[in-house]
Amino acid sequence: MAQRYGQRALWLAGAYIFFISFLFLNAANLRFNMAPCRVFLYPTDIQAGVAALPLREQTERLEMRPAKDHKPFRDFFIRRFNIIMPPEEALRLQRIDLDIGGKVFTFSREQFLKEWTCVHQEGKILFFSPEQKYLRQSRFALYGDQMVNWRGDSRIWAWGTIWFFCLAVMLLAIRSFFSRTKVGKKIAAVFAAFGPGDDPGLTSRALSAYPLFFSGGLVFLAGCLYFLEMRFPYYFCQDDNLVQFLPVMLQGLRDFFHQGIFPSYDPFQNNGIPTASLGYYGFTYPLTYLAYFCAAQFLHNEILLIDVYAIIHLIAGYSLCVLFFRRLNLRPLIGVLASLSFILCGYHLIGGRSWYHMFPVALWFPALMLLYLHFREKSLHRTWPVAAGLVGGLLFHAGNFQMWLYCMGVFYVLAFLHICRVPGSRLKIFPLIAALFFTGAIVLPFVAVTAREIAGVSRFGGTSTGIEEGLAALFLPYPLAQAGLGGWGNEHVERMGHVYYNGSLFNMIWAATVLWLGWLALTGTRRAAFWQNFRGDAVWLIASLVIFLFALGNAGVLWNWLAILPVFQKFNLAFKFLPLLNFFMITTGALALNAWVTRWRRGELWLYVVAAVGFVGLGYHVAQCRTAFATYADQPFRPFPAELKKFFSTETNRFPPRVCTVGFERSYSSGYLDSLPLNIPTAHKILAFHGYEPLVSRKEITKENFRQYGVRYVLVSTLGQTDMKAPYFEMPRFLDVEGETRFSAFLILSLKEPMPMAFVAGYPRVALPVEYSAAGARITTPAVNTRMDVVVNLQFRKFFLAFSGKRALKVQPDDWERVLVKDCPPGTKIDLLYLPPWGKYFGGSLLCFTAGFVMILGYGRRRKADREPDV
Repeated sequence: MAQRYGQRALWLAGAYIFFISFLFLNAANLRFNMAPCRVFLYPTDIQAGVAALPLREQTERLEMRPAKDHKPFRDFFIRRFNIIMPPEEALRLQRIDLDIGGKVFTFSREQFLKEWTCVHQEGKILFFSPEQKYLRQSRFALYGDQMVNWRGDSRIWAWGTIWFFCLAVMLLAIRSFFSRTKVGKKIAAVFAAFGPGDDPGLTSRALSAYPLFFSGGLVFLAGCLYFLEMRFPYYFCQDDNLVQFLPVMLQGLRDFFHQGIFPSYDPFQNNGIPTASLGYYGFTYPLTYLAYFCAAQFLHNEILLIDVYAIIHLIAGYSLCVLFFRRLNLRPLIGVLASLSFILCGYHLIGGRSWYHMFPVALWFPALMLLYLHFREKSLHRTWPVAAGLVGGLLFHAGNFQMWLYCMGVFYVLAFLHICRVPGSRLKIFPLIAALFFTGAIVLPFVAVTAREIAGVSRFGGTSTGIEEGLAALFLPYPLAQAGLGGWGNEHVERMGHVYYNGSLFNMIWAATVLWLGWLALTGTRRAAFWQNFRGDAVWLIASLVIFLFALGNAGVLWNWLAILPVFQKFNLAFKFLPLLNFFMITTGALALNAWVTRWRRGELWLYVVAAVGFVGLGYHVAQCRTAFATYADQPFRPFPAELKKFFSTETNRFPPRVCTVGFERSYSSGYLDSLPLNIPTAHKILAFHGYEPLVSRKEITKENFRQYGVRYVLVSTLGQTDMKAPYFEMPRFLDVEGETRFSAFLILSLKEPMPMAFVAGYPRVALPVEYSAAGARITTPAVNTRMDVVVNLQFRKFFLAFSGKRALKVQPDDWERVLVKDCPPGTKIDLLYLPPWGKYFGGSLLCFTAGFVMILGYGRRRKADREPDV
């Protein structure tokens, strides 16, 4: 009786969960039909999905209508909208009425100019919409936040209820089909037969041949990497690797190895930003330091940092992949070829050369899957939780939180499902939780500091960009299949399809396996010789299918569900599931090939033929990996022009100035890096007013901000006008220019009376000497007879501390949010350090370690009690 009521309670709970989920499903889908960032309203043109009628004299109404080849506006929801218009039309404005989704917003000229941010751009005026409460019409804040044309909440309830009843009927029908019909029972038997089997052809002699095959595969991998580096020097240094990550990493690692300073701060961009506590730059990840040491000491070229970083991860990942496939008892040739297919997949060779923090997935995800294989064994060693915690912690510190969540989520879901479906394995929940505690102990201080660091930073997620555009490219190389990636790329874009590709062999076998399984299910075959020899179980195939749906983005539905969850709703780009999808597709294909070889006549001979085809396809794939998400014409980092260096560099100026760049954010012209875009100033130790770091706030471009933050020069560049992506910013008309200097494609504007980089409060005319490092800055105070307050021209951020010798000084922001050090002694050096409070959270780490060891002890005692016979 109790069991019956318990089952009914579970059914009711499940129905309630489904009801709540599908109640919001429609709202979630509507949310992802919104413009991901903003929609521009052009009074004289049709762009970005929305058009506006031209403004005529004494006509103030902007009437929006759908643009050609776009969704109707009633189905295209926006969070924010902007208006661009010529200056002469802006001067004639008296009132603006915006009719959006049936709701009219009216702005007088004064209100419009007050509430809408105005920026001059390319001969036009860009007005940014205000983010006011009246722009939200839905009561569901999660879905309706700033959706200015929301049609009402009744649609959510109606469609949510309909979806719930449809799903309930469908689930009941499926349950009845598999439990009460003969055909359904036969199909269930086929899935049950999809389990481990014996391979009589695989002997201990074959397994002992793994070292030989591993060596041959290692030579092939080394040859591919050598080929890429010879054809494209600094192959793995393009896109963000070149203009965002490498400059900051070099600046921090130089100071670490040469001065013994832990890299926690970058004083050269955005008026100073934190680095280690953001997590992007891998300064808490041991392999980052190993890569720099190898590049600087053995190769004598520190700029090869990211290339060495990539090669270390790819080779180590290949080794772990071979161990993984050997653990699955695959033939050595299949295991080595499968390992190479994963390591050399297009996402690593193309995505990795754009975003370096994708490479740790190639190393640590196979390690997690190897730990999962150990977890499935009957006897689990006590060191397993420690190893699992260490792997999870290292993957986290590698610097990609999104990929860490994906990898760890897959690992723990697989382990938990194993506990649920295998009788007698419930005790393994203890080491699984212990591993989670150990991982938490390693990442807790970092997570706590980072959360405080980026608190208040707005980040919109949900942008899909899945793999549906490249489905053919999963199986076929260029030119048989061509695909793009959300419009990214500027060079060899016709080969962008290779970002999805890993060689046709295993992906095609995976597709054949899925089709064959579907055929067996439809025909109701109870037993099949194929499944008898399929080593492994359904987990790899099922995982590949589920992750395939996630990687599809909006087209796969599951991405919409994931993107409404807390934390996950901040993530973009569903194609980031590609490395996980590649791994499971290759694993499934390798298991199927191993089973088929056993059943073939002369299977060993055919295996060598198939493997030869696989190696040829993989080599061709490597040869076609020529593109990146953005490719620059300049190699990193050629010497900065001497005539420019004398103006800007902190190495050649006792009182270095701050510079602001007027140019283009993306350009592929030769010499573009000399215009100091994005984070390039950090590579040359040049103080920059702006930089590229999405997770920190930065000061607006205004006349007074320029003066207060010491912008002495404005570097105007004409490079890249023919192929610009976006203006870095239009040169403001408010600049007080006192002189001009020209160098080829550059114009240096000298501004009047900027503030020094450090000065005594109240005496801004006298500059104090400043030395900068990856820890902060050192200021020398004047030898006077009284203590003083010193203003350091860096933007005030959390965790600044100041010291005079061993004495701590008070630090606070001044009226312009610069760093103000109080009560400084005269004639001494003041160390301004950026010191995140890592140690504050070590107590929590200790508790996590203790809890993990308690769980291990509990697991050992329970196992011992289970083994003791009853008296």
